[in-house]
Amino acid sequence: MELARLDGVPLCDERLVLISEADHPPVYSALDVEGRLVFTFRQGCFYQMRLEAWFAHDHATTWLMWRKGMVGANLNAWIEQQQAVYPSAAIQAQVFA
Repeated sequence: MELARLDGVPLCDERLVLISEADHPPVYSALDVEGRLVFTFRQGCFYQMRLEAWFAHDHATTWLMWRKGMVGANLNAWIEQQQAVYPSAAIQAQVFA
């Protein structure tokens, strides 16, 4: 992924949780909460965008980001350790160096 002056790699897949009333039926899609008030984070918040994207996807990828050109040995070592824990994040940071 590339943003202005930032580099990054996917770090892990998170399972997001939607909290509802105890007696609410299971929520599997946007239709299950149609017409209901949904509270979320402020406009522009990353988690708000993820909630909106949730209606199309069950899981989300968390990205580790850093300033463009600032990847080094310490960051690469930390990423390698995280990838051992989260093997699905197999992209190597060295590619972005």
